[in-house]
Amino acid sequence: MTETEGSTMPTPAALLKFTKFPELPTEMRLKIWAYAAKTQRLLELQYCIVDRKFFTFQKLPAILHISQESRGVGLSYYHLSFGTDKHPPDTYFNSDNDIIYFGSEQYGDEIDFMIRHFYKQSSSLEPRDQIQYLALAEYLWQKDYDYSPFATWRGNWSIKKFSRTFPHLRQLISVQGRNVPFDGGEASNEHSMSSGSSLVISGSGYELLRNPNIALGDVISTFRAAKQESPPRQYPEVTVMRLL
Repeated sequence: MTETEGSTMPTPAALLKFTKFPELPTEMRLKIWAYAAKTQRLLELQYCIVDRKFFTFQKLPAILHISQESRGVGLSYYHLSFGTDKHPPDTYFNSDNDIIYFGSEQYGDEIDFMIRHFYKQSSSLEPRDQIQYLALAEYLWQKDYDYSPFATWRGNWSIKKFSRTFPHLRQLISVQGRNVPFDGGEASNEHSMSSGSSLVISGSGYELLRNPNIALGDVISTFRAAKQESPPRQYPEVTVMRLL
């Protein structure tokens, strides 16, 4: 209670939840759910060689389990993707918004298999299953790392092959924060992923461009040259970011 000119006035309680949402017009509610469905997630996709299965430890998109109405809208944006010959798809994925992340807690041979899998499937995947935003841990850009898609021993042709592996790719991201391969140990807080993890632009992009052991500059140059050779073909923007 607060005192004003000899009288007392009740202090409004803090608003903890918006209780009037169900009373909004249906059209407005559906637009709000659609807006929520377009939230960009950082989704770490992993692969088990033993089970031959893709999986993720991250939670389901919230919109899919808030209410029947929200789920109905959410399922027009999210689809079950990343099946294999042994297992049906069971990871909810929004190809227009989600960033797929490789390399935080995966062995090199697992990453190598994942990329080879997408290369084989690239021409047959439906657009809704095609990765448009892909983030690779920093060590996967090292030219001297055998399992890097850009390793020196693979030759420059590997960069063009990589672009064919993800023909719908709009953005390719180098993620700073893990510059050594996963060793099977427990991830530190610096490297661990959560459903709330996100990426922000890093200021050290030029530093990596000047590093002769990192393929960042080679990838950018190859993409630019290829785009001039075949203008209608889309080549992704290359960006350096860090985990937040």
